[in-house]
Amino acid sequence: MIYLANRMAVTLVEVIFAMGVVLIGLLGLLSILPLAGQRAQESVSLSVASVIGEQVVGELQSRHYLADGRLKPIRRDLDVALTAPAVANLTLPTSSFCLDPMFASSTTIPANPPPVNGYNQTLFPYYSANHHPFLDPSTDSTSWPTAQPRVTRVGVTNIENSATPIIESNNFVSLNAAMNISESDDSLLVNRPDDRSASSNFENANLTAVSGGLPYGKRISKGEFTWIATVDPLPGGRYGSVSVVVLRNRERLFDLPDATTAPETPEENGVGERLAYVSFASGFSGGSGGSVHLVANANTSDRILPNSWIMLSRNTPTGPVHRWFRVASVGRESERFRVTSADMTTDHVDLGCRVPAGTFDVWRHKVYLDGPDWSFNFIEGGTARKFADSSLDDNTYATIVADVVSVTQRVVLMTDL
Repeated sequence: MIYLANRMAVTLVEVIFAMGVVLIGLLGLLSILPLAGQRAQESVSLSVASVIGEQVVGELQSRHYLADGRLKPIRRDLDVALTAPAVANLTLPTSSFCLDPMFASSTTIPANPPPVNGYNQTLFPYYSANHHPFLDPSTDSTSWPTAQPRVTRVGVTNIENSATPIIESNNFVSLNAAMNISESDDSLLVNRPDDRSASSNFENANLTAVSGGLPYGKRISKGEFTWIATVDPLPGGRYGSVSVVVLRNRERLFDLPDATTAPETPEENGVGERLAYVSFASGFSGGSGGSVHLVANANTSDRILPNSWIMLSRNTPTGPVHRWFRVASVGRESERFRVTSADMTTDHVDLGCRVPAGTFDVWRHKVYLDGPDWSFNFIEGGTARKFADSSLDDNTYATIVADVVSVTQRVVLMTDL
């Protein structure tokens, strides 16, 4: 008798289940591809930005804009309520300043008097020194009880106009020259003029012909990376802390809203530079960074992402101090609530800190920062504490700048700039 062996086969149900398992795996793989691409792009951008930062430091030291008297504020007759040194009597290099050639060469000079709101593009960040962080900056928000530390925004002037008492937009180098100064070359191959002296404005910079380029043998700049530089003179004035801030795809709308009523959405307020009040701080000793609570008006954007950058500022007995910190991580979604305070004598129950009198709609975001040590000087009855006190004049304020990729910080001789 012949026995036939059982023939093994795969049923239709098993095939369907196998296909389902494969499809689930493929969907999982596809879901991580955008994240992997984003991380790869961030890695490349960080590498490029670090190189740009080092190059800019060397460029500033070789061109001597400061020593040649070519750095001037956008306008010196506005917002003179700053703490020393006042904008009207700016004396470089004893003042902190922000070198922003493209902003200075392209922005519309504000009216005198400026619009009745919290914006002022002569300063960095672009808010009045008395802007109330708990109020909408598009309204009349210049009611903060004391002047906050600000950085004077400056541009590069034409050499023949450097002594003009009040700087207007046509006294700065042209927008084309400003772009050649502050934009990374990217894919743009630029023949910079051999003359690297103060009289050279990059006006005669030209594009290099390349094989396989566009019809006219030129490459077109993507304008992907640009930079600004904040300079903070150290005590004594001989040395300064130079921070080159490299931005990717920076928003070029430099003309700020001139409305005096609150917009419908936070995104309609200024988003390139935002100001917040530090209500709580912990850590910041031993070089390991720490955590802060940032508080601002509810009608301003609360978007803060990991690996972005924040500048902390406060007044000290020796003058304003400004330092950059990287956002290591952020807490959960920001909290939103209404703050009502009768005076500055007691801590507010929600914020835990002293709050100026009034009723305000605010958001609060917990952020973990990586950077140097920082003294918040929150004191109550001679005892240090973690929440902001009633001494608003020397408390800490945060500037949140959009699109920052990296910050290169170096200590240099002020005479080398």
